[in-house]
Amino acid sequence: MKKTITLKDKYTVHVHLELRENKDNKPVFSCCADCNRLHTHGQGLDKINPYMQNNTMWKIIYRLWKAHHLNDMHPGTEVQEAILEEDFGDDLYKLSYTDKCRWLSRYNLLEHNGYKYGHGWLYREIPADDLAVIKAIIEA
Repeated sequence: MKKTITLKDKYTVHVHLELRENKDNKPVFSCCADCNRLHTHGQGLDKINPYMQNNTMWKIIYRLWKAHHLNDMHPGTEVQEAILEEDFGDDLYKLSYTDKCRWLSRYNLLEHNGYKYGHGWLYREIPADDLAVIKAIIEA
């Protein structure tokens, strides 16, 4: 299921939503947005967000994107990713894979529950309530 919606606030934003099933028939959510005025296309929702604070639908989509975008492509377990997010926040994307591994090693978390960080993609289930919201937006 795919849908593109146009939202307006300070700027006009085209949001592209997709909900598909992976090879195990589990739902995978992806979302990207285009805002020509901000020269932002793709995964620039963080850059767009300050200009869309008065748009209720944007707030819903932005929260869903932050929580569940590409929920089948997590490089680490929830514990591994939580440590990195807590320690680096918005600067996490600036770290190389090697730096992330070194950092996790400081916590003895390079391997967690038998999984070595970055050695595959882990799937995270979308909670039923959020999945229902995603479906409702796409089907509307």
